[in-house]
Amino acid sequence: MVEHVPRKISEMTEDELADFITTMVDVRLGQANTIVTLYPLDFKPDTRTIEEVLASVEANRWTPPPSAKTSLEFLRKSRDEA
Repeated sequence: MVEHVPRKISEMTEDELADFITTMVDVRLGQANTIVTLYPLDFKPDTRTIEEVLASVEANRWTPPPSAKTSLEFLRKSRDEA
């Protein structure tokens, strides 16, 4: 990517011109290397470490009782009722 674009095309090197043209085409096509992320107004970034997140996942994990139906059993029942 061109970090400094001279004022005149005549002052550009061949590589700078190629980069400039590529950038302009990307911008025009809406494919510039920019990622836009939309956040809710009350968004607060998570400042926990990965270890804290994993510990939270482990602490909040739920395991169904052994007598509970499996997802396959629910699917078969739903299929059979249809």
